[in-house]
Amino acid sequence: MASTEWKNTLVEFLSGYTKLVIIGVGNELRGDDVVGLKIVEGLQKAAKRNDVSLVLAGSVIENYIGPVLREQPSHILICDAVATATYPAGTILTLRPEELESSFHSSHTMPLSFFLQLVSNEQPLKALGLAIVAQQIGIGDKMSQIVAKSVADVVGSLQSMLATL
Repeated sequence: MASTEWKNTLVEFLSGYTKLVIIGVGNELRGDDVVGLKIVEGLQKAAKRNDVSLVLAGSVIENYIGPVLREQPSHILICDAVATATYPAGTILTLRPEELESSFHSSHTMPLSFFLQLVSNEQPLKALGLAIVAQQIGIGDKMSQIVAKSVADVVGSLQSMLATL
């Protein structure tokens, strides 16, 4: 995805939200798989608003079905790493709910698409995945520099978008 295409998709997705839940998923022990958690942590200062909720789900997103539903979101953004050879490491992608599991390997106990299906069965909402292509996801790996740069880009862009919406 071109460097600005993901930003345009995100701006379009966020337009008109009334309650946004941003969920960070990943495993901090597996290198670049920590991406979703780092994005949400980076947004904690900027997202001190009633219309934005942040969730650090780790690798057990299923534990957050109830808390997410209680927020009554109009929009859910799931942030995660993806392992794929289709794109270079550090590439930022936006994924429709049906693409969350169909194109990429996931390390989570519950498929993210199934989580969204369960939540959206309870209430209508818009959902989008924001993913960064991982370089290294071995146990004990550190987050790679190229992926850390992409995390910073996502955090900065989301902070700017939320400030203007």
